[in-house]
Amino acid sequence: MLSQLRKIPPAYVSTMVAEFGVLLAGIWVYRLASLQFGEQGFDEYAMCRRSISFLQPLLILGFGVGIPRFVAFSMADKKYASPGSYFYSGLTLSLSFAFLVLGTLFVFSDTAAFFLFGSSDFAYLITPVLLMILALVFHGLVYGFFRGSMRTFQANTFQFLNLGLVPILAFYYSEHIVELLYFTGLAWMSISLFFLFQIFISHPPVFSRDRKPAKELFNYGIRRVPGDFALAGFMALPALLTAHLVSDNLSTAGDVAFSVSLVNMAGAAFGPICLLLLPKASTAFAQNNTGGLLKEVKIITWFTALSSLVGILIVQIFAEELLTLYLGSYPSSLPEIVRWVVPGILGFGVYVSLRSVLDAYYIKAVNTSNIILTSVVFLFISGATFFMKLDFMYILYGFLFSVFLLGFLTLRQTFQLLTGKGTT
Repeated sequence: MLSQLRKIPPAYVSTMVAEFGVLLAGIWVYRLASLQFGEQGFDEYAMCRRSISFLQPLLILGFGVGIPRFVAFSMADKKYASPGSYFYSGLTLSLSFAFLVLGTLFVFSDTAAFFLFGSSDFAYLITPVLLMILALVFHGLVYGFFRGSMRTFQANTFQFLNLGLVPILAFYYSEHIVELLYFTGLAWMSISLFFLFQIFISHPPVFSRDRKPAKELFNYGIRRVPGDFALAGFMALPALLTAHLVSDNLSTAGDVAFSVSLVNMAGAAFGPICLLLLPKASTAFAQNNTGGLLKEVKIITWFTALSSLVGILIVQIFAEELLTLYLGSYPSSLPEIVRWVVPGILGFGVYVSLRSVLDAYYIKAVNTSNIILTSVVFLFISGATFFMKLDFMYILYGFLFSVFLLGFLTLRQTFQLLTGKGTT
């Protein structure tokens, strides 16, 4: 096993370093918001980031996966259109949809504030939030092109500057929350346009009447949008259902939400593998050379399993000490809930690490189907819990079983595909 882990390519290591920096920055900004703007500013900042996370996947239309896939296929197989044609098709389609949606939200800012924040009193936040969302649409498309063309250094630099450095710097150049949001949005947009200009130089836009690249990209990407929302719902449901089952002023639901967030953060730690594996797998499939890909996937699987098991073991032994270090004080019931939920890191980590192989090969949204299936299983177990009036812990058991099922389905389908035992 250890000999397999030593073979991890340098590109994975550098990407993991960059993404780990982004993850730490994402955690640190909430502490800065609390220290600099107090409880009210913290709540506003958290609401804005939540709203951005909700809307951005919709507006990018699945092209965050589609562009790197088709760019990689294009560079490996000349029967595909040029890499630039896929990128500019995605840029045109996504920005057209984004301007339509964001423009509507801007015109009806009071309604948008009620929808996103629960009250029209927060309408003053809408314009800077819309700017941030638009900037992140640019970011996702440009970053996807760099990933697909395997320009790893540019991709990691771009990602770290925009999502790691800018959100922290914004706190040192802003005196109130609206100024912070505008600074972040303008900085994101400026950096994204700078890197976009590099793509303009290396792949100048060429007018063409050929609509095939746009149709291929849209057909591929739009199928994956429901999966993004299904996954977000799957990770949010345990706390939501617990809140309805346990009447203790959201105390238990908060513990569950925090515990599930640990699984989510662990999944984010495996995100770099997913980012790099998509273009590599796309290239391998385009060249009909899956032997090397199978070896790499085996290494990734061992790495994911070993690191997940080590992390789970550490939490099982030192849960109280780690919670004290991270939170300071915490409810007495939290360690038990954490210990039950964090084993889900293994299943979720496998899903995150290997899902790119399925996205690279299939036009149909196999990962979306798996997420919906596991969500249905979880809802069935949760429904039985409500119907039979069982303890809320059965919701956690259902979540744990479902997330293991998601990892198992992803693992099985990936190896069936690469060993020639799967269906096309």
